[in-house]
Amino acid sequence: MLGGSGWLGGHLAYALGVGVDTTAFSTIAEDWTDIGSAADVAGVGSTLLGQAGHTSVLVVREAEGLYALADRCTHRGGPLHEGKVEDGCVVCPWHGSAFDVRDGAVVSGPATRPQPTFEVRSYDGRIQVRRADEQSGLRKHSA
Repeated sequence: MLGGSGWLGGHLAYALGVGVDTTAFSTIAEDWTDIGSAADVAGVGSTLLGQAGHTSVLVVREAEGLYALADRCTHRGGPLHEGKVEDGCVVCPWHGSAFDVRDGAVVSGPATRPQPTFEVRSYDGRIQVRRADEQSGLRKHSA
Protein backbone atom coordinates (compact mmCIF):
# COMPACT_ATOMS: atom_id res chain seq x y z
CA MET A 1 0.00 0.00 0.00
CA LEU A 2 2.78 2.42 0.93
CA GLY A 3 4.72 1.74 -2.26
CA GLY A 4 1.61 2.09 -4.44
CA SER A 5 0.67 5.36 -2.78
CA GLY A 6 4.18 6.74 -3.27
CA TRP A 7 4.18 5.76 -6.93
CA LEU A 8 0.74 7.28 -7.52
CA GLY A 9 1.64 10.54 -5.75
CA GLY A 10 4.88 10.82 -7.72
CA HIS A 11 3.12 10.11 -10.99
CA LEU A 12 0.40 12.69 -10.30
CA ALA A 13 2.86 15.40 -9.25
CA TYR A 14 5.82 14.81 -11.57
CA ALA A 15 4.30 13.24 -14.68
CA LEU A 16 0.92 14.99 -14.78
CA GLY A 17 1.73 18.15 -12.81
CA VAL A 18 -1.35 17.89 -10.60
CA GLY A 19 -1.20 20.55 -7.89
CA VAL A 20 2.06 22.00 -9.23
CA ASP A 21 2.64 25.72 -9.87
CA THR A 22 2.27 25.63 -13.65
CA THR A 23 4.87 28.37 -14.09
CA ALA A 24 7.53 26.78 -11.84
CA PHE A 25 9.69 25.57 -14.70
CA SER A 26 9.14 28.45 -17.12
CA THR A 27 12.28 30.31 -18.05
CA ILE A 28 12.87 33.58 -19.80
CA ALA A 29 16.08 35.13 -21.11
CA GLU A 30 18.15 37.63 -19.16
CA ASP A 31 18.49 39.69 -22.36
CA TRP A 32 15.72 41.94 -23.65
CA THR A 33 13.42 39.95 -25.95
CA ASP A 34 11.08 41.59 -28.46
CA ILE A 35 7.49 40.35 -28.12
CA GLY A 36 5.35 42.81 -30.08
CA SER A 37 4.42 46.31 -31.14
CA ALA A 38 4.03 49.10 -28.57
CA ALA A 39 1.04 50.34 -30.60
CA ASP A 40 -0.89 47.23 -29.48
CA VAL A 41 -0.84 48.41 -25.85
CA ALA A 42 -1.41 52.12 -26.33
CA GLY A 43 -4.46 52.58 -24.09
CA VAL A 44 -4.88 52.01 -20.34
CA GLY A 45 -6.20 48.49 -19.72
CA SER A 46 -5.00 47.19 -23.08
CA THR A 47 -3.07 43.93 -23.24
CA LEU A 48 -0.55 42.22 -25.48
CA LEU A 49 0.20 38.50 -25.60
CA GLY A 50 3.74 37.73 -26.64
CA GLN A 51 6.21 34.89 -26.69
CA ALA A 52 9.64 35.11 -25.06
CA GLY A 53 11.36 31.85 -25.87
CA HIS A 54 9.06 29.09 -24.61
CA THR A 55 7.21 31.36 -22.19
CA SER A 56 3.95 33.16 -23.01
CA VAL A 57 3.97 36.67 -21.57
CA LEU A 58 1.02 38.97 -20.94
CA VAL A 59 1.76 42.71 -21.05
CA VAL A 60 -0.77 45.08 -19.47
CA ARG A 61 -0.85 48.88 -19.83
CA GLU A 62 -1.89 50.69 -16.66
CA ALA A 63 -1.86 54.45 -16.01
CA GLU A 64 1.58 54.11 -14.32
CA GLY A 65 3.13 52.17 -17.19
CA LEU A 66 3.62 48.68 -18.60
CA TYR A 67 3.64 45.43 -16.59
CA ALA A 68 4.45 41.91 -17.73
CA LEU A 69 3.37 38.59 -16.18
CA ALA A 70 3.52 34.95 -17.17
CA ASP A 71 0.37 34.23 -19.18
CA ARG A 72 -0.28 30.80 -17.60
CA CYS A 73 -2.10 31.00 -14.25
CA THR A 74 -0.13 29.44 -11.39
CA HIS A 75 -3.27 27.67 -10.20
CA ARG A 76 -4.11 25.43 -13.17
CA GLY A 77 -2.47 27.04 -16.18
CA GLY A 78 -5.42 29.11 -17.40
CA PRO A 79 -4.67 31.60 -20.19
CA LEU A 80 -4.67 34.97 -18.44
CA HIS A 81 -4.87 36.84 -21.76
CA GLU A 82 -8.44 35.50 -22.08
CA GLY A 83 -9.37 36.97 -18.68
CA LYS A 84 -10.39 40.48 -17.66
CA VAL A 85 -8.18 43.33 -16.50
CA GLU A 86 -9.93 45.29 -13.75
CA ASP A 87 -8.81 47.48 -10.85
CA GLY A 88 -5.11 46.79 -11.50
CA CYS A 89 -5.61 43.02 -11.56
CA VAL A 90 -5.85 40.36 -14.23
CA VAL A 91 -8.52 37.73 -13.52
CA CYS A 92 -8.05 34.15 -14.72
CA PRO A 93 -10.97 33.05 -16.92
CA TRP A 94 -10.91 29.44 -15.63
CA HIS A 95 -11.28 29.72 -11.85
CA GLY A 96 -11.34 33.46 -11.10
CA SER A 97 -7.95 33.91 -9.43
CA ALA A 98 -6.95 37.59 -9.50
CA PHE A 99 -3.34 38.76 -9.70
CA ASP A 100 -1.97 42.27 -9.18
CA VAL A 101 -0.38 43.26 -12.50
CA ARG A 102 2.37 45.29 -10.76
CA ASP A 103 3.95 42.45 -8.77
CA GLY A 104 1.98 39.28 -9.58
CA ALA A 105 0.63 39.00 -6.01
CA VAL A 106 -2.49 36.87 -5.48
CA VAL A 107 -5.37 39.23 -4.71
CA SER A 108 -7.99 36.46 -4.60
CA GLY A 109 -7.78 32.69 -5.03
CA PRO A 110 -8.04 29.81 -5.53
CA ALA A 111 -4.43 30.41 -6.64
CA THR A 112 -1.93 30.33 -3.78
CA ARG A 113 1.25 31.20 -5.73
CA PRO A 114 1.96 34.63 -7.24
CA GLN A 115 2.35 35.09 -10.98
CA PRO A 116 5.94 35.43 -12.16
CA THR A 117 6.60 38.96 -13.39
CA PHE A 118 9.11 40.26 -15.88
CA GLU A 119 10.83 43.55 -16.58
CA VAL A 120 9.20 45.29 -19.51
CA ARG A 121 10.06 48.30 -21.63
CA SER A 122 8.98 50.06 -24.77
CA TYR A 123 11.97 50.51 -27.05
CA ASP A 124 11.95 51.91 -30.58
CA GLY A 125 8.20 51.20 -30.97
CA ARG A 126 8.51 47.61 -29.73
CA ILE A 127 7.68 45.91 -26.42
CA GLN A 128 10.55 43.99 -24.87
CA VAL A 129 10.72 41.80 -21.75
CA ARG A 130 13.43 40.06 -19.76
CA ARG A 131 13.74 38.03 -16.60
CA ALA A 132 13.39 40.12 -13.46
CA ASP A 133 16.51 40.40 -11.30
CA GLU A 134 14.83 38.89 -8.27
CA GLN A 135 13.15 35.51 -8.69
CA SER A 136 11.17 33.88 -5.90
CA GLY A 137 11.64 30.54 -4.14
CA LEU A 138 13.15 27.82 -6.28
CA ARG A 139 13.20 30.16 -9.26
CA LYS A 140 16.38 31.82 -7.95
CA HIS A 141 19.41 31.27 -10.12
CA SER A 142 22.88 31.02 -8.62
CA ALA A 143 25.75 32.89 -10.19
